[in-house]
Amino acid sequence: RRRIMTTRADACARLLDDAARTTTDDDAVDALARVAAIASASDGANDAAEASELTAIVERVIEFGRATRATTRKSAASACETLGKAREGWLGACARALGEMTRDEDAGTAKRASAGVGALFREALIVSAVKGNATRVVKTVKDAWSAAREAIEGASAVAVDESANEGTRMACAKTTETAILALAGEGWGSNVVKPGHKTLNLEEMMADAVALSEKLQEALRNLSEGAKPTGPLALVLVAALGKLSVKKAELAAGCTPVLIAYAKAHAVREKAEIEANERASAATASVSKELKNVLLDVLRNGPTQAVEGGMMNEISTICRDLGAGEAVDSALRHRERTSRGEPLGEKRASFLTPIGGGFKRARLREQVPPPPPPQIVAAPMTEPGILHQILVTLAALVNSADRSMLDAFITQLAPPALADAILANLNHLPPASQYYLAGRGANAPRPPPPPPISTMVTVPEPPEEPAEPLSVVIKVDDLDAEVAEAFRLEAIQRMLAVGSSVAEYGGAEKVTLAGPLRSSLLARLAASGAAKSAGASLEEETMAIASALLFTAEGGGVYETEGVNMLMKWLTTLYAQEVAFEFSYVPYDQAISAAIECLTRGVAGATSTTAMASGAKKPLSQLLCDVPSLPGVVWRAIRVMCRLEEGDETAQYPTTEETVVLVLGVLQDIILERPPARDEALEVCLACAMQDDDAVRGKAIRLIANRLHPVKHLTERIEAYAKDGLERGRELGKKALVEAKALVEAEAKVKEEQDVAKAAAEEDAPEDDAMETGTEAKTLETEVEEEQVDHIAKAADSAVGPMLLYCALCARNLKLLTGLFEAYATLESEIQLALHRPVNGLARACGPNCLELCEIIASPPEGSLSLAVQCLNTLASVAVVPAPSTLLNAAESLCASHDGDVKYLAPLVCSFDEERVRDLLPQFIHASSEIFASVLDTILSVPEEEAVLSPVAILIAVHEVQVGQAGVTLKQLVDACSVCFDRPDVFTPQVLATALQQMVEFTPLPLLFMRTVIQAETIAPQLKEFTLGLLRTLINRQVWKMDQKIWEGFLRCLKRAAPQSFPLMVELPAPVFGDVLQKFPALKDNLRQFAAKSSVPKAIAAVLNEP
Repeated sequence: RRRIMTTRADACARLLDDAARTTTDDDAVDALARVAAIASASDGANDAAEASELTAIVERVIEFGRATRATTRKSAASACETLGKAREGWLGACARALGEMTRDEDAGTAKRASAGVGALFREALIVSAVKGNATRVVKTVKDAWSAAREAIEGASAVAVDESANEGTRMACAKTTETAILALAGEGWGSNVVKPGHKTLNLEEMMADAVALSEKLQEALRNLSEGAKPTGPLALVLVAALGKLSVKKAELAAGCTPVLIAYAKAHAVREKAEIEANERASAATASVSKELKNVLLDVLRNGPTQAVEGGMMNEISTICRDLGAGEAVDSALRHRERTSRGEPLGEKRASFLTPIGGGFKRARLREQVPPPPPPQIVAAPMTEPGILHQILVTLAALVNSADRSMLDAFITQLAPPALADAILANLNHLPPASQYYLAGRGANAPRPPPPPPISTMVTVPEPPEEPAEPLSVVIKVDDLDAEVAEAFRLEAIQRMLAVGSSVAEYGGAEKVTLAGPLRSSLLARLAASGAAKSAGASLEEETMAIASALLFTAEGGGVYETEGVNMLMKWLTTLYAQEVAFEFSYVPYDQAISAAIECLTRGVAGATSTTAMASGAKKPLSQLLCDVPSLPGVVWRAIRVMCRLEEGDETAQYPTTEETVVLVLGVLQDIILERPPARDEALEVCLACAMQDDDAVRGKAIRLIANRLHPVKHLTERIEAYAKDGLERGRELGKKALVEAKALVEAEAKVKEEQDVAKAAAEEDAPEDDAMETGTEAKTLETEVEEEQVDHIAKAADSAVGPMLLYCALCARNLKLLTGLFEAYATLESEIQLALHRPVNGLARACGPNCLELCEIIASPPEGSLSLAVQCLNTLASVAVVPAPSTLLNAAESLCASHDGDVKYLAPLVCSFDEERVRDLLPQFIHASSEIFASVLDTILSVPEEEAVLSPVAILIAVHEVQVGQAGVTLKQLVDACSVCFDRPDVFTPQVLATALQQMVEFTPLPLLFMRTVIQAETIAPQLKEFTLGLLRTLINRQVWKMDQKIWEGFLRCLKRAAPQSFPLMVELPAPVFGDVLQKFPALKDNLRQFAAKSSVPKAIAAVLNEP
């Protein structure tokens, strides 16, 4: 066996010697691969000498990681990974070597090393988990784990390093992501690591995972703020952070906010890019798609830490802006079901078969109008005779010393009866408010109030000891008005406190009894009129009652558990009182207005946006869906909070962004769950979708398009309203444009008068004041320029606003697209231009596979051609390569219907094969230089390996176009070459040299070849030596026998290159050389000097010596 091992070690040594001596990359790569295979195949000898020999081989392999040739270093990285996996004794050394190689200057080597680091890190983690808890932990195990951690730290540092190669950073980011998940216990059986493990500590590993994830977060933040915020690296980082957010709750708290911040910044960049270029680049579109997928996954499957603190609402908004409204709704429903622990299969079945609690969801899914709310039942007033007996009994029990009998009697009373008894004894309240009957008719006679308890019994003298609580209530008739009001409000708050502390109120039994009891007491007490506090208005009293019912006694904007229910019972009691008696000391309108103000103030100030986005029913929705009536003050409050109307001093409603979101959600609930109020609520929603405030309008449009329009019984009305919006926008735009043009003319006239006055002032001003006058004039001009407003653009934007709802609905109902294009044809040109941007967004939402939109593009309605072209360009920018056949056929049809105008094919040029592009190139050049430039940019926008033509092939193809081909003129050919030269980042000196080297062998030589040679040398002086080589080739090809323009261009090059071109000139035939001297006689003296210093043919010397 020793001989076998020695033979293997010797074989590896010989192979490494050969690899060190070889001069070819392939031999070195093959040798290193064979060494790795031989060494890793050895099955672990026990002899120390044998192990030492193979360890020495491993060290030599590691040294090849610092070789001169990049291919050798890359092969060494692969060998290190193989050897590190083969034996744990080599694992630490190989991991350290690969960690250093991640910073290799060659991108291929660094990427291969990064992949090896990830593999060895996982191997070291498993080895440490299995063997690192033995009685005596081997040193190699500890060394392997330490080296693996160092290597992954190095890889993560490369991922953050902005100066590193982008491909290397991508590979290191992926390796870091793998290591983070491994440290967090994913995918390797981490359950074997128990507390007290000698090598691994799960808490420390999670801390390391968090630290590594922070580096990826830093990389994404730096990328967002850098010069290239989109690209492949952004895709890798976004996917990595999204996966970490979903997999581990400990990582989500840090990763998700970074993703959200990047997504917001990306949305701003994409919007600016679309506004500038009317479409987003391919890289930007790819990042948008990845962000949408990643954020939806976080929203759907992420832990609670990934969506808390308002992040759920932010993620939902971002995804909806990216066109994933339905997916967001589905993700939120999925999250709600899983949070309740419901089996997804059973819940899905309940949608189809409405049983139990799933009936409401089934009804909404089937889009059936919801039933009207149940009739409100108010408790009738206690009969006067029974109430009198109750009061007499209470008076008798009060005089007795048996407190237990009093408690037993009170607990047996029904809550409404006890409430009537208490109210009947409150002498400080107005008599009319002590007796009302919610269920009786308005004309029913009111019974006389019974005498108070104080007249039925003789109140004993107060004892020396503290009085009983009931005795305080009996003396309430001695309170003045102000104290009585304070007592009433405090009574409400004290009753609200019942139930919050079981021990203080007699145990669970009494708390249970207090539930219905205090509800009736609160409703009747709050609904009763009372003497007002000094200086307090009815509005202030009503607000105080509503606040006391809704909020806890401590305040702070925190809802009482039953606060909304208390408000509901209070409002129901008030409404019943007004219906019964046509009178109420607290008007129902005033009360519901105060309730809305309290709820909106509390929600906007205390409720997080997470609760708003979670789909839970909001307190304001609960109130307005269930109260008995929605009077005009409710709709006015809603319109004020939606910024449709201005508020007044009587009620202060918030109008913040959160309030708008809240109120629009309330309107949605009213529309779907309260049919009698549906029309008015829908009218408010539609009005919000047409108003001038961009923030409100956008939110309302998204609500209508995503939530309300899919409801069958609302669709027709919404579409009709949106169609009216097209006409409203057209009329509004026509009027606004007239006013804007008048303003422009007036400003022009004012400016003209100012210029005349300025000129006159300059002529009349003394010379000493000339400088001061000029300075004042410049200051005035600057102020005027700063104050100038684009009235035309502002008028056009105001006209487009009412049309946006229709645009949004087109994405839901593609049959509406024709109406949009027909309406576009009737608009003024300025409004048409402003409508392009929202329609471009619509086109992106529809996608390149939309058959209806492609049919309209193929044959647009009269007057809408420019809009069809805009949609075509947008669809081409978001389509994959090659584009779908529906879009290609639409572009071909549009081209054919306009006399073969190829400008309609330009956006899709990357979807054609090379032969078709070469055939179309002359037509693109003939169309215009702008169209050719757009074609060029489109071809160059895809990676070179996927492009239909490379930059070299494009330059050659342009030169191959003949004058007259497809009507191309010489000037158009020159312009096309100039378009290429205007892109020096693409047509680099290397590209130019490669193209010219190929074209110099063409027969015949391209007409513009010599012009391109001169232009290339002008913009890239480093090509001068290369140009001399081209001239020598042309001399060998007898350029003087070619086209006259080629020959003239050749002579210009010779003259420009003098004196370096003198050796070439003397190689020309003597007659031709003579013609050159006749054309450039100024060169003769310099050529004679050159001939005197060097050997030239006799014929050339004779020509030079001629006078």
